Amino acid sequence: ESEDYLVEFVDSSLFNPTNCVWNFGLFNGAVEDLAVKLNWLGNGNCDVAYFQVERSADGLQFDPLAQVAAKPASQLPTLYDYEDKTPFYGKNYYRIRTVIEDGSEVFSTVFETDFEVDFESIFVYPNPATDEVILHVFPFNGLPAYVFIADAKGQIVFKNNYDVLDNEAIKFLLADYAPGVYTIYLKADGRREQVRRFSVVDH
Repeated sequence: ESEDYLVEFVDSSLFNPTNCVWNFGLFNGAVEDLAVKLNWLGNGNCDVAYFQVERSADGLQFDPLAQVAAKPASQLPTLYDYEDKTPFYGKNYYRIRTVIEDGSEVFSTVFETDFEVDFESIFVYPNPATDEVILHVFPFNGLPAYVFIADAKGQIVFKNNYDVLDNEAIKFLLADYAPGVYTIYLKADGRREQVRRFSVVDH
């Protein structure tokens, strides 16, 4: 599921001693595949040094998130994009800071979106377990992932890279697992790490 948002055209231009002009035409985004995908359109003939994507949880205090390289100056509108793979849960506010080669800056308007993902649907069962345990990974289905399991001492007892999580669940056989508490770590394509614990009882 994705949500599309559109922000009004920015009516702010930068005029500097070199007589170049820069403004934002379009700035929008959507929530897709557990990430926020941003797009913006740049208009102007300025030599842009880079773009800085900034993010805020309250719409007031913005922090740098990423730097995006600028394309060569052109009289034609230029499209840019950035994917935030670790958005805040709930409200996210974004803006783009354009840094011109001469040190001048232009800010976009603010794009707001809600990031609502049911991470509670990632769970381990049965728990406690005896012969096998299943990790339900539906929110990450279709993404590459790295999964490893550590025992109570922090020693890794299982690890695997999945090119694609093509099932809604991963099954782990426990015949070689001693009774105790284990932790599963799931890292999917740069998304926030998910951690789940389970117990193994006597087989």
